[in-house]
Amino acid sequence: MILFLYLEFVEVVNKGVEYFNNGDFYKAESCFVEALKEKETAELYNFLGLTHHKQKRYNEAVRDFEKGISIDSSFIPLYINISRSLRFLKKYDEAIEYLKKGLKVDSNATILSNLGILYDIKKECHKAINFYKLSLKRDSLNASTHYNLGIAYKHCKNRDSSLIYMKKAMILYYKDGDFTRGKFVAEELLSMDSTDGVAHYYLGEMYLRDQEYEKGIHHLISAYRYDRDNLYALYRVSFGYLLMGDRLKCFDFLRKSLEQDRDWLYVDKFIEDIKIVEDNFVMFLRGYIMYRRGNRMMAEEFLNKFIEKDRDGFWIKKAKEVRSELEK
Repeated sequence: MILFLYLEFVEVVNKGVEYFNNGDFYKAESCFVEALKEKETAELYNFLGLTHHKQKRYNEAVRDFEKGISIDSSFIPLYINISRSLRFLKKYDEAIEYLKKGLKVDSNATILSNLGILYDIKKECHKAINFYKLSLKRDSLNASTHYNLGIAYKHCKNRDSSLIYMKKAMILYYKDGDFTRGKFVAEELLSMDSTDGVAHYYLGEMYLRDQEYEKGIHHLISAYRYDRDNLYALYRVSFGYLLMGDRLKCFDFLRKSLEQDRDWLYVDKFIEDIKIVEDNFVMFLRGYIMYRRGNRMMAEEFLNKFIEKDRDGFWIKKAKEVRSELEK
């Protein structure tokens, strides 16, 4: 009987978590309230508080988190979550006090970062900067903390430091695959400096990956315009036109890339890029690259494969012209 009741309790909790994760907060709330009738735990009050927070019932959420803390004052998520609900109630000083209590239990990166947010809201940017830096010492790859630190520096009128940390945030969002936030930060960087080649490059890459090819190409061209050392951006323009199916522009930018990349620094990387594209034109591009590199055998092999399968008379003629050059 005891085992049955325990299993039933666990099932109700798991169902509540499932409803919560699916965004059905009303049903999740019912499950957590029912579970709390059987057993009061800090974790359950934390879940209930989160459901109330998601429903914008912040005062109820605060009460839930307070009950959780009274049961287990070592459960760190409660301090973080109560501070967020208090922040929405604009009770910033109370939120700070709870986070400082949490710091006595565990000085983790999330608590420190949230303290930074609150001090920045209170227009105490220097304190915010200190807490963000402490947070990054514990979690150096947190994109949001880098971004918030950049904003705090902006509020403190330190433009150079602001750009540095916002750029780090953009790159981390890009590496994490969070292109929505990454593009937002990149756009903000460009609003501060429209000639920032790095911001243009990453923004272009993120647009390409989101299949917004024209926007991606535009920013990649700008990346090369403002940073002539970024030859790979030119290759990526060619790649973007390949994805769009614009063979003429794809080939044109490949030629420009090869002319500028005299030491063949990025050719192999470009070849790896185009291998994933299911387009027979890739055979032509690889054949042309081998031709430019003086690899007659490989060039002829790729060009023959292209000619055999393609139906575009213009490009078949172009491939034959390149192949005839190999025979000279």
